[in-house]
Amino acid sequence: MIIHILSDNPIALQFVKHLNEHFDNKHHTFLIYDYIGNNDYSEIKNIQLLCSLHPIKRNLLLIQKMHEAKHIILHGLFIERVNQLLCFMPHILKKCYWIMWGGEFYFPDSHTFCRKKVIKQVAGLVTINPYEIDLVREWYGATGKHISSFTYPSNLFVDVEVSTAKFQKTKILIGNSATPTNRHLDIFNRIAHSNLANFELIVPLSYGDMEYAETIIKEGLKMFGEQFSPLREYLAYDDYVKLLSEIDIAVFDHNRQQGFGNIVKLVGLGKTVYTNSSSTPWRYLKDLGIEIFDVDEFSEKKITIAQQKNNIKIIKNQFSLIKLNEQLRLIFNDKV
Repeated sequence: MIIHILSDNPIALQFVKHLNEHFDNKHHTFLIYDYIGNNDYSEIKNIQLLCSLHPIKRNLLLIQKMHEAKHIILHGLFIERVNQLLCFMPHILKKCYWIMWGGEFYFPDSHTFCRKKVIKQVAGLVTINPYEIDLVREWYGATGKHISSFTYPSNLFVDVEVSTAKFQKTKILIGNSATPTNRHLDIFNRIAHSNLANFELIVPLSYGDMEYAETIIKEGLKMFGEQFSPLREYLAYDDYVKLLSEIDIAVFDHNRQQGFGNIVKLVGLGKTVYTNSSSTPWRYLKDLGIEIFDVDEFSEKKITIAQQKNNIKIIKNQFSLIKLNEQLRLIFNDKV
C-alpha cells in the first residue's frame, strides 16, 4: 500500500482523481490531514479526512498507516505535525518520498528543526528540476535519491484552441497568488516605467495571504486605475485555462520556485513569458531550449512565431500525459 499525505487544495483533488483514473486505486490511500473545505471528496472511496478525528486519534492512525505502508508520498512538507512525527521516526523516513513544492525549503533560517531533519533524511526527492536538488543538498545536506517528475496533472501541457481574437488592450498576467514572493510591486513599477500604453493587468489574488492581497489591490488601483483587474475568486480549472489562452504577456518575478504550472501552461500556449533569471525554473526551462525573457528587461517585446512554435513543441513533449504516468510509476515502484 502507498499512502499519500496531502493538504486540502485544488491541486490535491486533481491529483487524486488522476491517480484513481490511471492507476489501481486499491494500492493508494490518500490522507487529507488538514481539510478546510476547499474540495468535495465525498465520492472518492480511497481517501480519509483525518481532521474529523480527535488530534490524538488522528496522530495514532497516521503513525499506524505509516508503519503499514510500502511507500509514503509527502506532498510538500507544510504540515508541521507530520514533520514532527517523522522527525522522531527516522526509520519511517527510509520509505518516504517528498514531492518538492518550493515554499517549504526556500529561506532555510525560517524553518523548524523537524522540517530540516526530514529534508536531510527523506529517502526520495521528487522534482523535475535538478537545480532544486542542488539547493536542498547545499542548504540541508539532503541525502535522498533524486527522482525526476513533474508529478501533478496541473503541470500538463494543455492542447486548447488559443484565442485569436484581437483585443484592443495588451493583456498582461502578473504572478500566480497573493504571496509576497510574487513581488507584485516590483513588477508594477517596471510596467509603469515601460513604453506600454494600452494594457490590462490581470492579477490572480484568490489564494495566499489575503491581507497582502488587499495591499496589492489598493496599490494596483492607485497606480493603474481601470487598467488593473485583480482576480479575487478562485476560477474553475477550465475557466482558468481559457483565461490563460487570452493572455498576451505573463510576468513572474518570484524569488523562489513558484507558479511553475502556470509558466508551463503559458509557454505551451505560445505566450510570451518574463521571469526571474536568478530562479531555478528559469535555468531549467532555458536548458530545455525554451525562449523566455528576463523580467529585469521587461518591455513590449514578444516572442517570434518561430520561437512560439518551438516552445509549444518542447512543452508538448516534456509535459505530456504519457511522461507524467511514466514518472509516477518510477516513484511508486522505486526501491530505496
